[in-house]
Amino acid sequence: MVINDHVKINPIIATTTNSTIIENNLTLFNRLTSDIILDIIKFLSQKDCLQCMQVCREWYTILPTFTQELWSTLIIKGTRQSIKQTLWLQFVGDHVQNITFLIWKERDLYHIMQKLIDRNCRYLRFIKFERCNTAKQQKFLPLLKQLGSYTTHLDMEEHGSNVAFLDVFEACPRLTHFTFTNPSIHAYTLHGLYDKEPIATTIATSKISSLQETKNYTSLSLSSSVSSTYNVKQQLQQKWKNKPIHENIISLILDVVLEKHIRLESILRKCPNLRHLVCSNGEITKRSLEEEEEDIFPSYDTTIPDLDDLLSWCPKLHYLEINTDQGYQSNQLCSVFHDFYESDKNGQQHSLNGLQYFMTYEGDDYGAERIGPFLIRNASTLKCVILARSIATITPDQDWSFMFETIPLCPYLDTLVLINITYEDSALVSMLEQCPQLQTLIIRNTLLMPLKLTSILSPLQRLKHLELDSVSLQMDTDDDSGDSPVHLFQQLSKEEPDGYSLEDIWLTNVPEVTDDLLIATTYIPTIKNIRIMLDSRLYRDDGLVLFGQRLCLTAIESLELNRIRLLSFDFLYSLGELPSLKTLCIQATYGMDGKSRHVLVDGPGLAHMLCKSKSLQYVSIEEADVEKGSEISQEQVDIIHKKYDMTPYGRRRPSRLICQRRI
Repeated sequence: MVINDHVKINPIIATTTNSTIIENNLTLFNRLTSDIILDIIKFLSQKDCLQCMQVCREWYTILPTFTQELWSTLIIKGTRQSIKQTLWLQFVGDHVQNITFLIWKERDLYHIMQKLIDRNCRYLRFIKFERCNTAKQQKFLPLLKQLGSYTTHLDMEEHGSNVAFLDVFEACPRLTHFTFTNPSIHAYTLHGLYDKEPIATTIATSKISSLQETKNYTSLSLSSSVSSTYNVKQQLQQKWKNKPIHENIISLILDVVLEKHIRLESILRKCPNLRHLVCSNGEITKRSLEEEEEDIFPSYDTTIPDLDDLLSWCPKLHYLEINTDQGYQSNQLCSVFHDFYESDKNGQQHSLNGLQYFMTYEGDDYGAERIGPFLIRNASTLKCVILARSIATITPDQDWSFMFETIPLCPYLDTLVLINITYEDSALVSMLEQCPQLQTLIIRNTLLMPLKLTSILSPLQRLKHLELDSVSLQMDTDDDSGDSPVHLFQQLSKEEPDGYSLEDIWLTNVPEVTDDLLIATTYIPTIKNIRIMLDSRLYRDDGLVLFGQRLCLTAIESLELNRIRLLSFDFLYSLGELPSLKTLCIQATYGMDGKSRHVLVDGPGLAHMLCKSKSLQYVSIEEADVEKGSEISQEQVDIIHKKYDMTPYGRRRPSRLICQRRI
């Protein structure tokens, strides 16, 4: 339910003679059986329910008892109507399972929370606070304790105030998954907001005997000296030693800068069964740093926990994400997070003990020298490794070659992602030779870097997904040497017991991609997805046609080509003959002025492809411009429109042509 703008409701039921007559004639609940009534009501929306409440007194009284399933999920927005209107409260009770609060004003939030408690909403499984503010922790925590006694999942996204995390865990004793994200990095850079516990909570929950002691605690200095840090740590260990252990918590996402000694360590020490941990420091960019003092940049000394200590506090950890200068973004980088989180949420057992998924960004005094030894010690259990560096920050470049050369056998590693990481080709090859099960290799750079593709792919017999961005492929001019990428792709077509099974090839900002290399990808019969940015100055139109004709030798399902000049009849005709092609995306080329150029489209060829294909579900052609003299006939247009939803396009109206197959 979204409690926001509803019709104006008057809950007062008229008692005149006429209304009594009407009420007696509307005996729906008396004339029909309960199962029939439920079948009718399940088609109603929550807004419909509120309107039905106005029909008569009987409906006002009885309707809520038949709509409990419909009202098990609530989204409550902080509008004036939502706060002052109370009719919707008649539908809530102990059957409510999920609630999302979108209420910024703290007073209104507490008002609604109390109303829900009064309606016995004490069995919530999922609570989400989105863009809320709970600065007055002494008011918030008692309310949360009453609402969250059965809660297993608690999200506080874009939260506008500091939170006493351990007290929140204590208020929700059954909590298993917790997410906290802050709305702006400036909350840290301007105020150091999250370095200390909320003052009011410290007074309410700790055994500090006087206000002076509280003042001393909240004014603890974050001095860089070892002795000062040690004293602060000792005081906090004493403060939190009587806090309960939270054995149920298995997932923590903390997308906020936390001082590691004063706050982060105290949290992690109380979660011994943690399996999934994200400690990111918001989204800190070079621009935001220039606006503030540079010494606030998160560093190993203040915000990045020692990785070995972290595993000693949480020995059951399977997934670890340490982002030092980028916000929480696992889903953007790799799908393994979603798979892991879903399997963990569903209670599926993990047969392998030890750290399996590790993602980190380099930081100040936090690079290969600190991360490398940790990777080496956990190489025997790792399944996915994502190493990254943002060139937008002041983090210096670090060479990973030594670590790559010394890493031992990684028997389970199936995903390796390297983003702006510096290394020698020979060192990377040495590491890949220790990864016999690797299926996904992603190398992304902001600045162009050389890569000898033949040497990289040779040891990867099980590779399924290859993604290269801003990589300059080193090509040998001697074809007999077999050391060119074109020759390599051709060799992948050989049927051997342990042959390649490459399914995805994504090449972006790779300057050497010509139609010859494009044709070479068709020698891999297992290929399903091709996403390639061509060089419009190098590829030939007849080469593109040959590529289309050879695609029938593959298992192609998705094709995306960038910087295309012309879609000829022969090329489009070939695509229409493909038995498994579902998605086709064509991007235009760009001129020296940076503006996109039209993609000339052969009309009859396009019509044949759309009409003949039995598998195509989606087609997108950027800046489509029908080639002069090859317009589609009206009869063909009518046939296409029966099969697809199609946007208008033409010579005088170049635009993005989109065809979506009708269901």
